[in-house]
Amino acid sequence: LDRLDHIALSGVVAQGQALLCTARAAMRKYNLAFGLPEPGPDSFIRSVTVKVPDGTAEAIIRALEVYNIEAKRYYRPLVAYSLAPVSWRIYDSIVYLPLHEGITHSNVEWMFERLASCLHVHKSRI
Repeated sequence: LDRLDHIALSGVVAQGQALLCTARAAMRKYNLAFGLPEPGPDSFIRSVTVKVPDGTAEAIIRALEVYNIEAKRYYRPLVAYSLAPVSWRIYDSIVYLPLHEGITHSNVEWMFERLASCLHVHKSRI
């Protein structure tokens, strides 16, 4: 609990919310959507989920690695695709991008610009 008090008092929550505002603006600019429900106003923000075309999450993550963007996928379904196809489709269409106290607003804008570029390149290959 001491760590949570420190987080609340240190401004980390407010900083994460400010970075989330920058991410929202970038997402609007590039016509992107949240992959999961948008975080609430008191949420401790460490990442943001972005919806990508179905089945492309891994390719997008690999493309972002070129720019040293540490995008990730989380919560891999524990059963085979045939047993949970909806869960697998969600897993394969959401990318988590970092939003933490070491990232600046210009970093967030640049990261979303790179993501939009990767998505454009991926679409042109289809």
